[in-house]
Amino acid sequence: MLLGLQNVTFEFGARVIVEDATWHIQPNERIGLVGYNGTGKSTLFKVLTGQYSPSKGTVEKGRETTIGFLHQDLLG
Repeated sequence: MLLGLQNVTFEFGARVIVEDATWHIQPNERIGLVGYNGTGKSTLFKVLTGQYSPSKGTVEKGRETTIGFLHQDLLG
């Protein structure tokens, strides 16, 4: 397993963003997060990368798994 969620819930105050999510990414698998604006895609990614901690459940990462990303904030 490269990366997985086990019964993960993430909340902002009283608002549930991700609820009881469980899935695993295996070696050589590719996934995409698709959804409307404001549905929690970026928040889920931040939970996966450790920027946010889940309210419940666990994020599992393979021993040699590294997650890299570039912020895409506009410079102003």
